[in-house]
Amino acid sequence: MRRALPGLSAKVLNERLRKLCRYGILERRVRAEVPPRVDYVFTDFGRAFSEIVARLAELERRFAPPAHGRDGADG
Repeated sequence: MRRALPGLSAKVLNERLRKLCRYGILERRVRAEVPPRVDYVFTDFGRAFSEIVARLAELERRFAPPAHGRDGADG
């Protein structure tokens, strides 16, 4: 996961994953392997929540006004 998110430190990634687990969006599964392996999977709530977030992103793409430059000024 860290390779897919360049610039994100392991500490911050772990904090965010723990928070998503606390919110019930992800479930942490530890595999009894050598070396130990941890998987994160969406809970039923997490799958439903991700569908809502995807729909909100689609609405933003459809209805957000176009950007007018870097500083947001018209002209």
